[in-house]
Amino acid sequence: MKRIRQAIENLASAVAYAEEGRREDALALIDALRPIRASSHAKVILASSGPTFSDSSLTYMQGLMERMPCDILALTTEAKLKKAAPKSEESEHVRALRRMAQERGAICLHRTFSGELCQAVQNYCQLVRDVRFAVIQAREDRMAACVLPIPVFLVKA
Repeated sequence: MKRIRQAIENLASAVAYAEEGRREDALALIDALRPIRASSHAKVILASSGPTFSDSSLTYMQGLMERMPCDILALTTEAKLKKAAPKSEESEHVRALRRMAQERGAICLHRTFSGELCQAVQNYCQLVRDVRFAVIQAREDRMAACVLPIPVFLVKA
Protein backbone atom coordinates (compact mmCIF):
# COMPACT_ATOMS: atom_id res chain seq x y z
CA MET A 1 0.00 0.00 0.00
CA LYS A 2 2.84 2.37 0.86
CA ARG A 3 4.45 1.83 -2.57
CA ILE A 4 1.16 2.56 -4.30
CA ARG A 5 0.70 5.77 -2.33
CA GLN A 6 4.24 6.90 -3.14
CA ALA A 7 3.75 6.12 -6.84
CA ILE A 8 0.57 8.21 -6.88
CA GLU A 9 2.37 11.10 -5.13
CA ASN A 10 5.25 10.91 -7.62
CA LEU A 11 2.80 10.94 -10.49
CA ALA A 12 0.94 13.95 -9.09
CA SER A 13 4.21 15.81 -8.60
CA ALA A 14 5.40 15.02 -12.09
CA VAL A 15 2.07 16.17 -13.52
CA ALA A 16 2.38 19.53 -11.74
CA TYR A 17 5.75 20.24 -13.34
CA ALA A 18 4.78 18.74 -16.67
CA GLU A 19 1.86 21.16 -16.85
CA GLU A 20 4.45 23.93 -16.65
CA GLY A 21 6.47 22.25 -19.42
CA ARG A 22 9.32 21.34 -17.03
CA ARG A 23 9.44 17.53 -17.28
CA GLU A 24 13.21 17.21 -16.69
CA ASP A 25 13.04 19.49 -13.65
CA ALA A 26 10.17 17.41 -12.27
CA LEU A 27 12.03 14.13 -12.60
CA ALA A 28 15.24 15.56 -11.13
CA LEU A 29 13.42 17.07 -8.16
CA ILE A 30 11.46 13.90 -7.44
CA ASP A 31 14.71 11.90 -7.44
CA ALA A 32 16.39 14.45 -5.16
CA LEU A 33 13.47 14.44 -2.71
CA ARG A 34 13.18 10.64 -2.54
CA PRO A 35 15.21 10.25 0.72
CA ILE A 36 13.31 12.97 2.54
CA ARG A 37 9.94 11.67 1.40
CA ALA A 38 10.79 8.26 2.83
CA SER A 39 11.96 9.68 6.18
CA SER A 40 9.71 9.51 9.23
CA HIS A 41 10.93 12.85 10.66
CA ALA A 42 8.83 16.00 10.49
CA LYS A 43 9.65 18.13 7.46
CA VAL A 44 10.42 21.84 7.70
CA ILE A 45 11.12 24.20 4.82
CA LEU A 46 13.83 26.81 5.34
CA ALA A 47 13.53 29.28 2.47
CA SER A 48 15.41 32.43 1.55
CA SER A 49 14.64 35.03 -1.07
CA GLY A 50 18.38 35.23 -1.78
CA PRO A 51 21.35 32.92 -2.27
CA THR A 52 22.18 32.46 1.45
CA PHE A 53 20.59 32.24 4.88
CA SER A 54 21.09 34.81 7.62
CA ASP A 55 22.66 33.92 10.95
CA SER A 56 19.28 34.46 12.65
CA SER A 57 17.63 31.90 10.32
CA LEU A 58 20.35 29.33 11.01
CA THR A 59 20.20 29.96 14.76
CA TYR A 60 16.43 29.46 14.69
CA MET A 61 16.79 26.20 12.75
CA GLN A 62 19.49 24.95 15.10
CA GLY A 63 17.21 25.57 18.09
CA LEU A 64 14.34 23.88 16.30
CA MET A 65 16.43 20.83 15.50
CA GLU A 66 17.48 20.56 19.14
CA ARG A 67 13.81 20.53 20.25
CA MET A 68 12.39 18.17 17.62
CA PRO A 69 13.82 15.75 15.09
CA CYS A 70 13.13 17.20 11.67
CA ASP A 71 14.35 17.00 8.12
CA ILE A 72 15.12 20.28 6.39
CA LEU A 73 14.20 21.27 2.88
CA ALA A 74 16.50 24.25 2.32
CA LEU A 75 15.42 26.46 -0.55
CA THR A 76 17.19 29.49 -1.96
CA THR A 77 16.07 31.48 -4.96
CA GLU A 78 17.97 33.41 -7.56
CA ALA A 79 16.27 35.22 -10.41
CA LYS A 80 19.32 34.77 -12.64
CA LEU A 81 19.47 30.97 -12.40
CA LYS A 82 17.54 28.74 -14.75
CA LYS A 83 18.29 25.39 -13.10
CA ALA A 84 19.20 24.09 -9.68
CA ALA A 85 22.69 25.04 -8.55
CA PRO A 86 25.23 22.23 -8.40
CA LYS A 87 26.16 21.08 -4.90
CA SER A 88 29.68 22.46 -5.32
CA GLU A 89 28.26 26.00 -5.38
CA GLU A 90 26.59 25.78 -1.96
CA SER A 91 27.30 28.54 0.51
CA GLU A 92 28.99 28.00 3.85
CA HIS A 93 25.58 28.54 5.49
CA VAL A 94 24.09 25.60 3.60
CA ARG A 95 27.08 23.40 4.46
CA ALA A 96 26.65 24.35 8.14
CA LEU A 97 22.97 23.44 7.92
CA ARG A 98 23.84 20.05 6.43
CA ARG A 99 26.32 19.39 9.25
CA MET A 100 23.69 20.29 11.87
CA ALA A 101 21.23 17.87 10.29
CA GLN A 102 23.77 15.04 10.01
CA GLU A 103 24.77 15.42 13.67
CA ARG A 104 21.14 14.81 14.60
CA GLY A 105 20.50 11.95 12.19
CA ALA A 106 18.28 14.07 9.96
CA ILE A 107 18.31 14.89 6.27
CA CYS A 108 19.01 18.31 4.77
CA LEU A 109 18.39 18.80 1.08
CA HIS A 110 19.19 22.08 -0.65
CA ARG A 111 17.86 23.33 -3.99
CA THR A 112 18.21 26.69 -5.70
CA PHE A 113 15.35 27.79 -7.92
CA SER A 114 14.73 30.69 -10.22
CA GLY A 115 11.55 32.70 -9.91
CA GLU A 116 9.28 33.60 -7.03
CA LEU A 117 9.94 32.29 -3.54
CA CYS A 118 6.24 31.74 -2.83
CA GLN A 119 5.83 29.51 -5.90
CA ALA A 120 8.95 27.52 -5.00
CA VAL A 121 7.66 26.87 -1.45
CA GLN A 122 4.26 25.84 -2.86
CA ASN A 123 6.03 23.39 -5.19
CA TYR A 124 7.92 21.87 -2.27
CA CYS A 125 4.68 21.50 -0.29
CA GLN A 126 3.08 19.75 -3.23
CA LEU A 127 6.02 17.40 -3.79
CA VAL A 128 6.64 16.41 -0.18
CA ARG A 129 3.08 16.70 1.14
CA ASP A 130 3.80 16.32 4.87
CA VAL A 131 5.66 19.58 5.50
CA ARG A 132 4.81 20.86 9.00
CA PHE A 133 5.73 24.53 8.52
CA ALA A 134 8.14 26.92 6.82
CA VAL A 135 10.75 29.32 8.10
CA ILE A 136 11.03 31.97 5.42
CA GLN A 137 13.72 34.63 5.26
CA ALA A 138 12.33 37.45 3.13
CA ARG A 139 11.09 40.99 3.27
CA GLU A 140 7.55 41.16 4.62
CA ASP A 141 6.23 42.99 1.57
CA ARG A 142 7.45 40.19 -0.73
CA MET A 143 5.42 37.59 1.17
CA ALA A 144 2.25 39.63 1.78
CA ALA A 145 0.31 38.14 -1.16
CA CYS A 146 1.71 34.64 -0.71
CA VAL A 147 -0.84 32.02 0.32
CA LEU A 148 0.71 28.78 1.58
CA PRO A 149 -0.98 25.59 2.83
CA ILE A 150 1.27 25.48 5.91
CA PRO A 151 2.08 27.78 8.84
CA VAL A 152 4.91 30.24 8.18
CA PHE A 153 7.47 31.81 10.52
CA LEU A 154 8.88 34.90 8.80
CA VAL A 155 12.46 35.95 9.50
CA LYS A 156 13.22 39.43 8.20
CA ALA A 157 15.85 39.50 5.50
